[in-house]
Amino acid sequence: MKLALVVQRYGDEVIGGAELLARELAKRLAPHHRVEVITTCAKDHFSWADYFTPGLSTEAGVQVRRFPVKKQRNWNRFGRWSQLLFAANRRRALPTWLGEKWVTYQGPFVPGLIDYLDRKARNFDVLVFFTYLYYPTVFGLRCAPAKSVLIPTAHDEPAIRLKVFAELFQLPSFLVFMTVEERDLVIDLLGHKDMRHQTIGVGITIKEPCPEEAGYFFYAGRIESGKNCQMMFDYCQRAGVALKVAGPTRTAIPDHVEYLGVLSEAEKEKYLNRCRAVILPSAMESLSIIALEAWACGKPVIAWDESPVLKGQIIRSGGGYCFSDLEEFRKITEGVDPQRGLLGWEYVRQNYSWDIVLPRYEQVFQRVANQTHRQNRAKHQEYDNGR
Repeated sequence: MKLALVVQRYGDEVIGGAELLARELAKRLAPHHRVEVITTCAKDHFSWADYFTPGLSTEAGVQVRRFPVKKQRNWNRFGRWSQLLFAANRRRALPTWLGEKWVTYQGPFVPGLIDYLDRKARNFDVLVFFTYLYYPTVFGLRCAPAKSVLIPTAHDEPAIRLKVFAELFQLPSFLVFMTVEERDLVIDLLGHKDMRHQTIGVGITIKEPCPEEAGYFFYAGRIESGKNCQMMFDYCQRAGVALKVAGPTRTAIPDHVEYLGVLSEAEKEKYLNRCRAVILPSAMESLSIIALEAWACGKPVIAWDESPVLKGQIIRSGGGYCFSDLEEFRKITEGVDPQRGLLGWEYVRQNYSWDIVLPRYEQVFQRVANQTHRQNRAKHQEYDNGR
C-alpha cells in the first residue's frame, strides 16, 4: 500500500502521544509499505513556530514532507478567545463556519499542506490522520474522505462539542480509537453509532519487569497546567513523596520536585525501571503512553480518579491505583504494592505489544484501500458502460 500519515508535528524531538504513535507506526510500516509522513515544520504546540526544515527528507528510513506554518499562535490570546467561544456554545448552537475559524486559529495553519493533499490524495491508497483537533486534520480530511482513516485521540473537552467536529467525525471511511472509553465518548457525544471503527491503541515494546526500586515516584510528559501538574506537585509535597519529573515545561517546578529535563527514550526507561510507581494526574487522556511504558517495565500507575480512560485501564489491568483526594493519594503512595506493576506488565503484553497492534492497523488500512479500489473499478466500469 501507499500510505500518507498526516500529523501536526513529527520528529524524535517532539513530545506528544499522538505524535509518538505516528512516528512509531511510520517506522514500522515503512519496511513493508510506501509511507510518506505529511506534517509541519513545528516542534512545539504552543506557538507552532517553524523549527524543522521545510521540504522532503528521509528520517529513520521514513519519507517526511514538511510544510511551513504560515501563522504563529498567541497562546494566551487564543485561550481567552476559546473560553468565550466555548461558553457561547453550551447548546452547540454555533455555526460550522465559526468552528472552522477556531480551528484556523488553533492551527497549525498550513494551507500548503492542504493544497498538497488536495492535489496528491489520488496518489495514495490510504490517508491516515492523527488527532481530530487540528487544522491539518479538519481541512485535510475533506480532500479524500472515502480513503481516509481518522485516529482522533479524543477526550472530553469543550472543543469536541463544536459543530465542526460533529461533522468531521462523519467524514472518514474508518475510525481507530485508543480505548473503549474514547470510543464510547465519541459515540455518546456525537451519536455516530453506525460508523466503521475499531479500538486498537498504541504498540509498546515489552521488556522484562524490573525489580529495582530507588524509592522515588516518577512523572514523564508535558509539564503544564492542562495535565494537572500543580495538583501533583502539591499532593506530593503534603504527602512527603519524593517526585522526579521529566519533559518539556511551561510551568514553575517547585524546589521539592527534581526536574530531569527532556529525556531520551533510554534515559526515560532508566528512571522508569527504578521508580516505585508512575503518577499521572491528568484527567484528559485518550490513552496514556507513559502508563503503558510504566507497565512494560513492571511498575504500578497512580492516576487521578477523574480520568475515565486511565481509571478504565487500571480496572482492566489491575496495574495500579486511582486517587480522588489528598488522603487517598497519601495512603496509596505509602503502601504501593509492586505486584500491581506485574499485573500491568501482563496486561500490556497481552494487549499492546507491537506484534499484536501493528497487524491490526495494517488490516484496517488494507480494508480501506480495498474499498477504494472497488469503488474506483466500479466508476471505471460505469464510465465504460456509458461509452
